Amino acid sequence: MSETQVISDKKQAIDIAQAWINSNGLNDVCKAKNFVMKIPVNKIYQMDEAYLFLVPTHNIFEELSEKADGINAMKLSKIRELEEEAASLRSSMMPAPVDVRVEEDLNINLSDYSRPPHPPIGQPLIDRPAF
Repeated sequence: MSETQVISDKKQAIDIAQAWINSNGLNDVCKAKNFVMKIPVNKIYQMDEAYLFLVPTHNIFEELSEKADGINAMKLSKIRELEEEAASLRSSMMPAPVDVRVEEDLNINLSDYSRPPHPPIGQPLIDRPAF
């Protein structure tokens, strides 16, 4: 027996399906829209349209879980390879030279910094010759 839900809004049905996919860790193997279908509704129910969210059977769920586990294993091995490569690159790097002047520049207090005042707008600059 399959578990189903009838929802009147398509976006809400897809959100429910996506929440189920996220909770079961199947993000890499299936999409929410594959679990939602539009169903014809009799006018007696006073609904314009309805959507059915069908939870997969145990067999389908196990098959999807195995595929997701395989994909996750490949991702983890790739992450391990990249971490090892990054560690080897870090160990082969020379330490960066420390420039005292750069550290002093970074430690300046902005309240100590002052610049000459800007001349008023429309006034000619005194130090520059006119063109």
